[in-house]
Amino acid sequence: MQITTLLILILIAFLVIMVISIIQFIIFIFTKKAEKESFFNFFKKIFKKKQDDRSLNDFYDNLSSSLLKLSADKIGGIIAIEREDNLDYYINVGYKIMGEFSPEFIISVFYNKNSPLHDGGIIIRDMKMVSISSYFPMTQQLLDVSYGARHRAGVGLSEKSDAIVFIVSETNGKISVAQKGRIKRLSNNPERLFDEIIKLLDDKKPRDFF
Repeated sequence: MQITTLLILILIAFLVIMVISIIQFIIFIFTKKAEKESFFNFFKKIFKKKQDDRSLNDFYDNLSSSLLKLSADKIGGIIAIEREDNLDYYINVGYKIMGEFSPEFIISVFYNKNSPLHDGGIIIRDMKMVSISSYFPMTQQLLDVSYGARHRAGVGLSEKSDAIVFIVSETNGKISVAQKGRIKRLSNNPERLFDEIIKLLDDKKPRDFF
């Protein structure tokens, strides 16, 4: 009888040890799986960040090239970059499109002075073109006489939203930017203009350029 009881106790102890070992093994497997997923996610995030940085730099470069080309040929243009404030109202009053930002397309829109698309603005959302020939509200501010209708529209939109609006003068080819109801000239030097665009649009830097 005592031997039977002892055997039962030994069997129970063995089963308990087995159950604990199985639980520990399962925990170990899940821990390793989580570590493996974290490892891959870490490098996936790094790779995605590099891709995003490359896309941003390409966008800044294309925007700079577009503005400089319009400036050199004294072709008026207005390009609004949507930020946090939704610009759907102004998108809807223009012609909706959806495409990657293309300097060639930007230039073709503004170059044809006889086209109804020439006078409106282009709206950019998430580095993509979403609208052309969009008309923006005119500011009631008394701007310098060197600023024309496009500048007034750019300032007007920047008063109504947090959009950053780039304007090229048809009269003198100068490049300007409107932000928070203010307007400022930008450089026509390619490197300096590129740096100014980064300061204006890079989320890691202060948004207020003025």
